[in-house]
This record gives sequence, structure tokens and C-alpha cells, in this order.
Amino acid sequence: MGTRKKGVFTVLILVLTGFGTFACASSRVNLVESGRITIERLPAEQVYISKATVHQDGPELIITGRVKRRTVSALDGGHVDIAVIHPGGKILKKISTSYVPRILRRKGTRESSFTVRLHLLPPEGSIVRVAYHQLSVSKGMEFDCGSNAAGSDGSI
Repeated sequence: MGTRKKGVFTVLILVLTGFGTFACASSRVNLVESGRITIERLPAEQVYISKATVHQDGPELIITGRVKRRTVSALDGGHVDIAVIHPGGKILKKISTSYVPRILRRKGTRESSFTVRLHLLPPEGSIVRVAYHQLSVSKGMEFDCGSNAAGSDGSI
């Protein structure tokens, strides 16, 4: 085999390997679009959760969304509370997470984003409830403030 053919063959192998890797890496399933999971966004006075999605990526549940301002008043702190609820009503998991950037700007885009990865695959018909929780003290990117605005009962 000539040098040119070897080069073409090598490039072809690399391209096919790249496509295979991309196909495996992008195997996320949108659980909301497929109808397996429902998202509930609890209303808040000064902000709202937009573009919330729930994906399955292998053994993980990935919950993402955006936090947007409703008003121009200053917001110093807060976080997003998430509860994953079984179709029977039992809370499977509660978690709180920060959004980035931490300051919800008064002008411009006025939104921040959040992402949570849970090692949990809830059954079909489950609900992912998302709520903004105003709080002045944050303990990092993921934390438990002791009061989850998305979960209504005390079980985890």
C-alpha cells in the first residue's frame, strides 16, 4: 500500500472513530420530551425558572435550567431547590444548588443557569419540581439549607 493510501486510510479510521465517539457521548435522552418525566416550576415573586429540562445520561439524571429576573429589584442571594417525586407522591430525592452567575443582573440578559447531576433514574410518570428559594447565605455550589422549597414533605 502506498504512502498516500495509508494516509487516507488513517484519516478515514480517525473520522469513523470520532463519529462513533460522538454518537456514544451524545446519547442523552430528553425525559420531558419523551413524556417519561414532568417538570413543575413553582412560582416565585422576583424570579422564575425557565428552560428547565431533564435528561438521562447513562445512570445519571441531569436537570438543567435558567433563573431569570421578573423585576429590576436587587437579588443578593438564593438558590434553586429541586425535588424528584415518585408517581405515587413519595419524594425520591431533594437537593439544592446554586446558579451561575450568582448575581442576577438588572440589565441585559438577567439570567443565570444551573445544572444538577443525580445518580438516580426515577420511574416513568415521576415529577421533577423546581423552585427558586430566596436565601441570603450560600454554602457553595450544592448544599442543604434545611428547607427545600420544592419538596413538600420531610421524607427523602
